[in-house]
Amino acid sequence: MRKKYGIFKKITSMLMAFLMVLSVVFISPKEVDAATPKGYVTLSMEKFTLGLGYIIEPVRVPFYEGDNGADIITRVMDDYGYEYDYTGAINDTSGVVGSTFYLAGVKDEDYRDAEIPQYILDEIKKDDGDLTGREQEGWLGEFDYTYMSGWMYCVNNVFPNYGASSYKPKDGDVIRWQFTVWGYGADISDNSQWGEANYLDYANKDKLTKKVAEVNSATNKNKLLSNSAVKNAYNNAMNILQDMTASQTKVDKAYSELTSAVNEALQEPTPTPTVNKVEGFKVTSATTSKVNLAWNKVDDCNGYKIYRYYSSSDSFKLIKTIDSKNTLTYQNTDRTSATTYRYKIRAYKVVDGKTIYSDYSDEVKATTNPLKPKFASSTATRDSVTLNWNKTSRADGYEVYRYSTSSKKYNLIGEVDKDTTTYTDSGRSSASIYTYKIRAYKLVDGVKHYSNYSDSLKVVTKPLTPVVTLSSTIAGKATVTWSNTSSRNTGYKVYMATSKTGTYSLIKTTTSKSYTKTGLTKGKTYYFKVRAYRTVDGKNIYSDYSSVKSIKVKK
Repeated sequence: MRKKYGIFKKITSMLMAFLMVLSVVFISPKEVDAATPKGYVTLSMEKFTLGLGYIIEPVRVPFYEGDNGADIITRVMDDYGYEYDYTGAINDTSGVVGSTFYLAGVKDEDYRDAEIPQYILDEIKKDDGDLTGREQEGWLGEFDYTYMSGWMYCVNNVFPNYGASSYKPKDGDVIRWQFTVWGYGADISDNSQWGEANYLDYANKDKLTKKVAEVNSATNKNKLLSNSAVKNAYNNAMNILQDMTASQTKVDKAYSELTSAVNEALQEPTPTPTVNKVEGFKVTSATTSKVNLAWNKVDDCNGYKIYRYYSSSDSFKLIKTIDSKNTLTYQNTDRTSATTYRYKIRAYKVVDGKTIYSDYSDEVKATTNPLKPKFASSTATRDSVTLNWNKTSRADGYEVYRYSTSSKKYNLIGEVDKDTTTYTDSGRSSASIYTYKIRAYKLVDGVKHYSNYSDSLKVVTKPLTPVVTLSSTIAGKATVTWSNTSSRNTGYKVYMATSKTGTYSLIKTTTSKSYTKTGLTKGKTYYFKVRAYRTVDGKNIYSDYSSVKSIKVKK
């Protein structure tokens, strides 16, 4: 691999050994389909103008088909776990101010006092500028320390006059993100696009930066730096890189010394360590708020890293590091109900202090269950039941179930879409007890993901409406008889009034189907009506009143 991606033009046997040993740790492969890198660039993030060294030391980074400069820097910061703010869009190449990518700030919890080089302080003083501090503690970005500050990037020692999203990487490029304090870049290079004269004759540090990146990305970095000559040359190179006033002569000398020291320290090529890809990655279960994952053990690793897809950044981000190869499950909690999540996993191991990663696993999807629906109300007639329930967030539909006393289980009787929260069960028997449940579902790739069943709801249909007939064959008495009844009725209530629109009083509660009222005034007309009822759980469920019937009592 290193023969293909080496930086030297002249290849010798010693150099080949050197390149084989300096096998890189790939930082954050593009989170699409484990594609083969198109090449490698050197990347660093520097705050030398504050005298505070690096945020990201020089390192080799792969890039992939379609990548731009914004893709590369955000992916590296995501992999390192740095928070950052930006404006515009990562993939916008329009060049329109406010639309194209601009790195506004980086989380930098370095609380040391800035030691701004004297040449910059002199320029600030000469321009009567104000020197402040950071606008937000723990962050470093635009307008910190002065109003002309911010993050700029250069490629191969040139500051492009276009945003990072318009830069297309080439194999071997050196990308340095640098913090400018004053002069819109005049304090870091003579390539400022703002027309301000540079303050110094700045050295080109690309070759030295690339050489340090090769050491930092080597799998045997610790072994190399255990060699005193390499350690001294490396430390000197880091000091020279961070010295804004270093001459080109010093920079070139540091490069030669570090190259020679590393070459001399190498005796034999060292195989590039690898880690097997995680197999069997799967979703074992999901609830309304949790996703349970499992995978097969990888023997040659120290642990695993789990990633979840974020639509806001269109990328997978690290959510959990598991530091034991024997831990083969993970529960992702605090998820949103009825929502689909995507996951990947990769194994890792540490070799000579450097982390080596396996390829990413195949992606898996998990959909959390909808929340359990709740009944809101119900109504019943003598032959139907209407159910109403509260809407469940993000559900795609509902299934309605009725309990069968013969099969002793709930059977599916109907299904409605997500915008319907009512269902009428027709063709029921009068004065009968029915019990219902519902559950919501989320439809993903043709598969229903169900909520738990609702609590059961018991509903009683109304009894049939009695049909009343009257007779009076004995003076002072009237007999009320009714039909259209059911054995499921508990009883009947008989009401009487002296006028059709008058007040009806309950005169009899009975289980019979007739009643004779005595003590009536001979020759007077009386009005009667009846209703049936069934008692369930101590509550009477009534039929409609019968039609009112009248009779003139016999004299």
